[in-house]
Order: sequence, then C-alpha cells, then structure tokens
Amino acid sequence: MSGQLENRVAIITGAGEGIGRGIASAFIKQGAKVVIAEIDTDLGIAAEKELGHNALFVQTDVSIKSDNERMITAAVDQWGTLDILVNNAGITRDGLLMRMKNDDWDDVLEVNLTASMILCRAAMRVMMKARSGRIISISSVGPKDSIKENSSFFENQKFYIGNPEGSKIIYEFFDYNCGFCKRVFSDLMDLISEPFKTIPASKRSVS
Repeated sequence: MSGQLENRVAIITGAGEGIGRGIASAFIKQGAKVVIAEIDTDLGIAAEKELGHNALFVQTDVSIKSDNERMITAAVDQWGTLDILVNNAGITRDGLLMRMKNDDWDDVLEVNLTASMILCRAAMRVMMKARSGRIISISSVGPKDSIKENSSFFENQKFYIGNPEGSKIIYEFFDYNCGFCKRVFSDLMDLISEPFKTIPASKRSVS
C-alpha cells in the first residue's frame, strides 16, 4: 500500500535530531525521499543510517547561502525534483535584551529568519518549473506569550509568522503551508530559561 507521500522529495532542515528527525521519519514512512539537512555531521550520518536508503544526509549550515544552494542541488541531482521544503532548523540565545550581544542577536536572525527566506527562494525556483510544491515553516506560539529572556528568538518569530501569507499571494500556484507548533519540549529547551520550562503539563501539547 502506497503512502500519502509516495515518491515525493522533501528537504527537512535540522533533521539530525529532535522535531526535524521525527518529521523525516514520518515522511519516509509515508513513502517520501528525504534530504536530511543538518549542520552536525555525526547527527546527520546517524539519521541517514537509521532512516535507510530513502534518506540522504547533506551537511548544511543554513546560515550560509552556498550551503543551501548546494543542498537543494544535491536533492535534485539525487531524485530529480523537489516537492516539499520543511524549514525546521532553529537556534536560541537566551538572555535579556539589554545584556544581549549583537553577535547573538545576529546569529538567531540569520539562522531562524534569513536562512528560511533564502531556502524558500531557492526551493521556489525548482518548484516553479514543476508548478507544484509545498513549503512548511515550523514556528512557535512563543511571540504571543514571549519571555523577556528570549527576546531575540521571539522577535524573529513574530516576523516569521506574518511572512508566509505574502509569499502565498505571490506564488499562487503553490500549496504553501505554514505550520505552527505549540510548546514542543525538544532538546532546544535545555537552552531556554527555567520559567518557560515549568509550564504546567496540561499545557504541554502539540497541535
């Protein structure tokens, strides 16, 4: 029996562990071929080995434009097309705004925001030729109840949440999706302040 994503080609950023790896596993179970775009070589190799022959690890620093372009080229060279892009990679730099270093602010925006824009643009070039494609951007509800110690993360997420509709209008022939998760307690939470990690269990849900 064929899966819902049979022979679809997907790129998932940050797919070496956590949410990204879970998405990659779910896609492959539904028949997709998946590029594991991961900065950590050990994590990427391990994920590729675990997920099998329909997974391809491409070492990628999403903050570097040439890495993104090389990764998309690798997907097309391997499987001939690109049907789905999942912008999942993200980082945080915990700290009060008044104490935050400029480099920390820049790092978060570069990885969480600018890289997604660059990837969307590069993926759209391939998808436009096929006149079909899906772009799924994983964000956070954090901006709605943001925490003062995570100003850089939540400020870029506010822009991120508002941006996809504009792209949808420009590229009307795309099935352009933007997924927003509720509080998902992944390894990233180890880098976030205690107040955020002590949310009552009843509110720790995913939708």
